[in-house]
Amino acid sequence: MNQSEGFLLSLPDDIVLKIVNLLQFSDVCSLSSCCRALKNLCGLDSVWLDLCNDRWPNLEIVQNTLGSLNNGELPVIISADDAVLKGWKEFYIYKHMEISMQSQIVIGSMKYDSNEFVKVKHYQTTMEKLWRFEFEFKDVEIFFFKPNLSGIINLVGLHYCIDCLEIPCDELIEALSRNKIIDRDVIARWWKYGEHFQDILEGFDNEFYFHGVSLEDIALSEVDLFMDLVRTRNSSLTIRLSSCSDI
Repeated sequence: MNQSEGFLLSLPDDIVLKIVNLLQFSDVCSLSSCCRALKNLCGLDSVWLDLCNDRWPNLEIVQNTLGSLNNGELPVIISADDAVLKGWKEFYIYKHMEISMQSQIVIGSMKYDSNEFVKVKHYQTTMEKLWRFEFEFKDVEIFFFKPNLSGIINLVGLHYCIDCLEIPCDELIEALSRNKIIDRDVIARWWKYGEHFQDILEGFDNEFYFHGVSLEDIALSEVDLFMDLVRTRNSSLTIRLSSCSDI
């Protein structure tokens, strides 16, 4: 037993529990592996209910349980797809695995050409899949803000957080920084624009256009042109996206 474990175990259980309730999912899992006493505390249903509420604040089944948890027998929880789960830890793990599979469907739907570019219409198809799954902010951070993923996938997650979840920019900046992708650049290349973009593109002289921005700039809403391009349904535009890390 190291000094940190010894210090925690010297505290009353209710104090240790308050500390545990401040931790994120991965930290709770790490702490529970230290010793049997901490494993028992980290396995309490109240801890996992708080983790569920923190990650899925809009989930009705969680909100209906807050404040009424019985620390005796574990509750039986019926998920949205009728899976019977015993306790909030089992529910959390089940929900996490479900979202993990859904995120792989979204990420796998992105179509790249031979040069690692993505056509905007394929980008928008991936966005639509993400909208249908109704991920929460922390789901997006866990599965779409990974630095080992394509910058375009990072962009999909960020775009969803801005347009669907309406996450404040300071929270977006914190999440991008935490995952070490805040400086990642994404690039739009386009040509043959129509009248809809004539005013936006005033000052550009050539037929081929190039616009690179960082994820930080997008989170700060400082790149209206770039976001107009990825949102457009204008069929007269040929737009391809890429990330500096992909090419």
